[in-house]
Amino acid sequence: MAQQHTHDDIRAKAHYKRVMAVAPGMKRIGIALCDALHITVSPLEVLAMDTHAEETIVHLARQNDVAVIVMGIPERSTPSAMTLFAEEFALRLEMLLIEKNSSIAVVRFDESFSTRHAFQAMHSVGMKKKKRETKGTKDMIAACVILQHFLEEYQL
Repeated sequence: MAQQHTHDDIRAKAHYKRVMAVAPGMKRIGIALCDALHITVSPLEVLAMDTHAEETIVHLARQNDVAVIVMGIPERSTPSAMTLFAEEFALRLEMLLIEKNSSIAVVRFDESFSTRHAFQAMHSVGMKKKKRETKGTKDMIAACVILQHFLEEYQL
C-alpha cells in the first residue's frame, strides 16, 4: 500500500538532504539527483528495466545519501497502461525499502509530458541530434525535468 506524505512531511524529510528522481519506462529508467541544497539537478544514470532495477535504485539512493525518491507517474483521468506500470514499479520499490528497513520516502509525482519537456530542453541547449537520440539520454533528462518540477512545487 502506498504511503501518503503531506507537503510538509516531504519538505521536512528533504531539508538539506539529497532527492532522487526516477523516470520509469517500459525499457529504461532515467535517474536524476540534486544536491543537498536543492540548487543543482543532474542526470545520474540510466538503468535497464529488469528484475534488478529496484535493487539498483535502492543501492544508488543509499550510496548518494538520498532522503526522498520522487517517482514519476503520469496522471491521467483514465489510468493508462504506463500509469499502472509505473505505479506497480513504485509499490515494488516501496516494499523493498520497507524490507530493508530504510527511511527513504517514495513520493509519486505527475510526470506527464516530462519526455516532451526533456526533448525541448535538449534542443534549447543546442544538444546535437545524434546525442538527443542516444538511448537513455531522454530518460535521464526526463528524470531531471521531473526532479526540477518537484523541487519547484514543494518549494525546496
